[in-house]
Amino acid sequence: MTEEEFQLKVTINQKGGVHIHGNRVGRKDLANTCAALSALSDEEAKIPANHVISADWMNSADDGSIPMMVCLILEP
Repeated sequence: MTEEEFQLKVTINQKGGVHIHGNRVGRKDLANTCAALSALSDEEAKIPANHVISADWMNSADDGSIPMMVCLILEP
C-alpha cells in the first residue's frame, strides 16, 4: 500500500465562504493541528505559540491555497 500524498487547499468562493479541500492526510493534519492547539495551557495560549499558519509558500498547503491561520483564543 502506498502512502497518500498530503493535500490541503483553502479557497474563498464568490460569496465569501471559506472552503477547505483536502484528502485524508491533509484533513488529518489539520485535525491534529486543532487538537494540539486545544491542548495548550492557558499560559501557552498567551504567547505566539497559540496559532499555526497554513500557506502554499510555507509548504503546508497546496499551490493556490489562500493563507489560513488557526488560532487558540481564551474566553475573556
